[in-house]
Amino acid sequence: MNVGDKVKFGPPVGYLRYNGNGSFNNNETTPFEHTKTELGLVCGGTGITPCLAVAESCLKSGDKIKISLLYFNKTLDDILAKDRIDALVK
Repeated sequence: MNVGDKVKFGPPVGYLRYNGNGSFNNNETTPFEHTKTELGLVCGGTGITPCLAVAESCLKSGDKIKISLLYFNKTLDDILAKDRIDALVK
């Protein structure tokens, strides 16, 4: 991506539960469970809320999972929970 490129995002879709230790599952008609060592979170605006919840849960429980966050906003002043995000950075 380059500065000025546009990305279109939609509303949240589906259900995903974090079980700890890198394990995720859903509650759909075709259930699945996956265990991961890396987690990529992509959000914009208020979408940071569920992403922060997962990231904080991983770090508080000491899970050995690498977390990458892409958080999009129009301006720096639009960043929500900046103090919480900064506290997660190591």
